[in-house]
Amino acid sequence: DHCGGCEYLPTERTGARACPFTVLNWDFFARHRERVRRDPRMARADAGRDRLDALAVGVLRARASRLRAHFDA
Repeated sequence: DHCGGCEYLPTERTGARACPFTVLNWDFFARHRERVRRDPRMARADAGRDRLDALAVGVLRARASRLRAHFDA
């Protein structure tokens, strides 16, 4: 269990304790949605994004952008 002692919660999508890997995963699916949907195995995982409201998607994309900028620095 790689998450056992971690301060982040992989079950939270947004907020201060949201896991950065979870945030980046959702952002990956958002940025590559058309390509992902063509692969049957990936399309099933991407279907979870349809359950998110527009505000949650916006929050995830903004946080992912900040994380990528931090990692690129």
